[in-house]
Amino acid sequence: MDEWKLADNVVTGRLLAEFMDCESPARIQVRYFGSPARASEVLDKCRGLQPGACLLEWAMADFRTSPKAKTFLERRLEQPSTTPVERALIQARLDARLSIYRVLAVHAKVSLDLEDILSGERTTLQERSLSTCDIGHCFLPLRLTRVGSWDFCAFAGPPLTSFTVGPALELLQRRGADLSSGGLRRKAHLVGRLWEFALPGHEHLPRLHNTDGDPMEFQKATFRMADSAAAQHALEAREDVVRDEELWVWQRPGGPVPGFGETTLLGRIELLGDRLVLEVNSVRRLLAARRWIERLPGVRFETATARALDAERPLDDTLAGK
Repeated sequence: MDEWKLADNVVTGRLLAEFMDCESPARIQVRYFGSPARASEVLDKCRGLQPGACLLEWAMADFRTSPKAKTFLERRLEQPSTTPVERALIQARLDARLSIYRVLAVHAKVSLDLEDILSGERTTLQERSLSTCDIGHCFLPLRLTRVGSWDFCAFAGPPLTSFTVGPALELLQRRGADLSSGGLRRKAHLVGRLWEFALPGHEHLPRLHNTDGDPMEFQKATFRMADSAAAQHALEAREDVVRDEELWVWQRPGGPVPGFGETTLLGRIELLGDRLVLEVNSVRRLLAARRWIERLPGVRFETATARALDAERPLDDTLAGK
């Protein structure tokens, strides 16, 4: 692995020198960042996150001067002078898996455990320098290349947090990115637009949404039960409701996106005397729950209250207590 790392560093330096001699930086920057002004702002204010390196990695592997033109790496691969080691590393870059990866675990100075949030695939990344950074639970836009028996990586965009990954995916989708497994590479330049989330003073503060894309608005509804035993029996008979100690959990098959797991939590239900209390995190989920709860024997809706999460409230007020 160390030998391949050393070879990759040498070949990367050589490729970058050749690339900078033959391409127009201005055109490439606009394609990746979206505009000359945004390119200038990101390259100036986000230097510590190395946006220039992300730009060049995309430009060598994916930038085409026209739809049918070959990329720099494709042209370089065809040159007779390309050595076997260069050929292996260039092909690995051309085959790279581009996605956004959740950091599951960090093994200091050894590796990272990652999960592709678009496909759910998990992988172990042998990356000593990156594994010394404080990146636990971050979401990283990465290009993963398979070299020998190991996965190497290159950053493709800025690190994202649990608050910004949702809006980032929305931005990609609005601009036409394919968020299916392996689809992001087809419009790889759109990952460059995510740099707006790294700019100082960025105002994408919690436009919080749940896993269905609904605006976060905590709903608490109370229902009166004429016969609590009958209502409890009806709850236990439902396939989408499971008992969790003193609570019932309303769920559906399939994990949340982004996220992981085999089911998606939709709401919680508690029986208190002759009252059934439902808690969900959006208006749409409340309406969906009311449709089936009011069909339980002897159950009728009583009251509901709402509490919205919005950018006007302090961020720490949105976090769960410890």
